[in-house]
Amino acid sequence: AAADKLKEYYGQMGYINARVETVRKPDLTTGAIDVRFIIEEGQRHTVRAVEIQGNTKTRSTAIARELALGPGEVFDLARTRVSEARLRNTQFFQEVRVAPVPTPVPGQSDLRVTVKEGPTGQVSFGAGFSTVEGLVGFVEYSEANFDFSNPEGWYRGDGQKFRVRLSVGSLTNSFEHSFEEPALWERDLAVGYSIERRFAGFASADYAVLTEGVNLYARRRVFGNVEGRVGYNLRRVSVDNVSSTAPAEVVAEGSAGGRVISSVSASLIYDTRDEFNFPTRGSRISLTEELAGNGFGGDLKYLRSELRTGRWFLVSPTAEQTIGVVGRVGVVPVQADEGSGLAVGDDPTVIDEDRTVAQSLQHVEFVAHEDDGTTGPGERSHRVEALVLESVVAHREHFVDQHDLGVEMGRDRERESGGHAAGIPLHRGVDGVRDLREVDDPVQSSGDLPLRHPEDGAAEEHVLPS
Repeated sequence: AAADKLKEYYGQMGYINARVETVRKPDLTTGAIDVRFIIEEGQRHTVRAVEIQGNTKTRSTAIARELALGPGEVFDLARTRVSEARLRNTQFFQEVRVAPVPTPVPGQSDLRVTVKEGPTGQVSFGAGFSTVEGLVGFVEYSEANFDFSNPEGWYRGDGQKFRVRLSVGSLTNSFEHSFEEPALWERDLAVGYSIERRFAGFASADYAVLTEGVNLYARRRVFGNVEGRVGYNLRRVSVDNVSSTAPAEVVAEGSAGGRVISSVSASLIYDTRDEFNFPTRGSRISLTEELAGNGFGGDLKYLRSELRTGRWFLVSPTAEQTIGVVGRVGVVPVQADEGSGLAVGDDPTVIDEDRTVAQSLQHVEFVAHEDDGTTGPGERSHRVEALVLESVVAHREHFVDQHDLGVEMGRDRERESGGHAAGIPLHRGVDGVRDLREVDDPVQSSGDLPLRHPEDGAAEEHVLPS
């Protein structure tokens, strides 16, 4: 082990052919063993050229931008392993190998990258029935290796992220689309956007909720394992299809024309996980500050602070099982704008941790009684306020404290067919992290139908890789 560490140390300085011999000499008088290391450094190497093989779909430029070293640099074997881990974590390839190749030029070696392409796209469709939302069906297409400028290659190959999802039901419907360019002008700068429109009706309600929003963001690696991200979110939530039997508060909200939330956010993310989907070691820490109103417009002012952290451990190498400890804590001081009419009621209501005022209406399922799903007028008016803002602000100022802690266990069933990446972090964290296990990937589909009521019928879902 010590000899391997020494060889690794010299490999980081370009001595890729260094040899370490261990000589052990026992001392019979003391019973100790003297250990001597004989090191032959060899010649120091630099990278002459980069050679990429096996990519039939992915552009060579998309592969090259994941490499941690290039021509003219010292041939650092540690950075070679970093490059291999980054390519594995793109999830574009079934197999990846990055290794030095000798050349006729003394002191220079080529960096050979050999990959085997894998499926990167997915078509999903399904249908189901809910006692709350009625009949629901959806179709979704996502491509993690998209290329809008390559129609001949079925718009694949440049590492862009593309996702579109359409859901239609008897009471609800939605449209979602997101796109990310991972290397703007071939620089270490990712930019992206997402748009959505959700119309949510409920069988037991006197109203429906319409949510429309757009999100713009940019992210880049700041240094080492730290990534920075800034974003802007604009969202409009309104009450629609108000029935004549609805309470006066609901009718007034429907006549208000909707509420607008405008916010900017900044995040720092520290990520040392060895893999994104099934990490066996490492940690992830993210700190996010979000400011709404206060010069950015909208009907609500708040400052949201959130800290998320997680750490993963390999429990059983034989069974390839891992355990992760994840948690988060956040605070949201909320203040409604003058004249917005958002401060209603007498009792403060805590904002749900997954439904802060800046987040959109996802899969809303409000049922007062599981036996018949009926609600009273007071409950209906209370819920419409919660749906409009994802929270009820009972006073002019309300300070909300959130925290939670969890433990998760997982197993990578596909590791049997190939090795996993080395313990090297990656900078490709993406948008939309729903929990600490998931990659911040705007094109990653949750694949869940919004049917979780105890009386829901069976939901059928089909997934076709491409």
